[in-house]
Amino acid sequence: MKIRLVVLSALLSLGSSIAVAQPKLPQAWIEAISEISGSFESGGANKNQKFSAVTGDFDCQGLSLGFLNWPLGTGSFFELLEDVDASEIKAISEEVMPTYGDEWAEMISLGKDGEIAKAVSQSRAWQTPAYSAGACNDDKRNGIKFSDKVLAKEIKAFLLHDTVRDAQIDGLRTIANEAFAKAVKWAKLQRGPDAAPQFNEFAVFFDLRTQNGLKYADSLMALVSETNESYRWKRTYNRAATSWIQISWDQVHPKHVEDGKQNAKHWRKAFDRGEVSTSDNQLLLLIAMRGMLAKQPYTTDTMNRKGVMAVGFGWAHTHFFDHRSTYKKMDAIFHSHAMNGS
Repeated sequence: MKIRLVVLSALLSLGSSIAVAQPKLPQAWIEAISEISGSFESGGANKNQKFSAVTGDFDCQGLSLGFLNWPLGTGSFFELLEDVDASEIKAISEEVMPTYGDEWAEMISLGKDGEIAKAVSQSRAWQTPAYSAGACNDDKRNGIKFSDKVLAKEIKAFLLHDTVRDAQIDGLRTIANEAFAKAVKWAKLQRGPDAAPQFNEFAVFFDLRTQNGLKYADSLMALVSETNESYRWKRTYNRAATSWIQISWDQVHPKHVEDGKQNAKHWRKAFDRGEVSTSDNQLLLLIAMRGMLAKQPYTTDTMNRKGVMAVGFGWAHTHFFDHRSTYKKMDAIFHSHAMNGS
């Protein structure tokens, strides 16, 4: 009898630990989402091109750099280099940037010291904009070029240095962990306390963190979850979201609107065929709400990108993406990890 009680007690204890254990983020998910989200940001045929991507001041950020286009203006790029001291930054700059090394190290030093506006101003001095002075967030900002092509090559060399590349990889991992925590929370809100996240949910929060930040994530999750009890929303929210992305906002580039029209058409067909779950429809509603909070030039692009993540396919940046086979593979990997207790 005592043995049975001991065994029963052990099983109950084990069951309790399993119930409260949090799912772990598989390394394969980090690698997959880095490729998927990176394809939006930096393009390129290989990882070297993505790690060394350089984007000019088209969005008023001064420069956006690396695998996920970490911007100067928000401070994200400087945060990447937080653990690299000034002397090492200077040494790397001198090694790989013979022409602009001193200026580059000075710009990074400003940013890391919190003087981001000055760092952005310095980066703009290196560029020749094809827009009127002070114009921001409109089509006139297309065509920005570096005054000296040598600088762009030297920046790429800096970004590919082992120390800086490692910092980017650490940054990817940090973002992935933050996104995974939100995906776990979302799964529990949608499907109950024992629910595990799906890869597409993780992908949405990763791309939100990358492009928009997670500032409103918790509030939007709570708001959208309330619609689970509303019969009206259950019938209409996917239509509402896909109708919204077709609006021709004043400052939104026509190419983003065209992407939205394509997405509305094909995502609705996916809804009608039963290929998108109720939980995923709710995710699309969350994305639509986040898009409404974005600055007007980026409203539709936010919706298109995150919708591609949620549904698994669609148009963004005038390109068609289809990640459905990857999603299935990643969900199978997660299930296998969970079954093995890893």
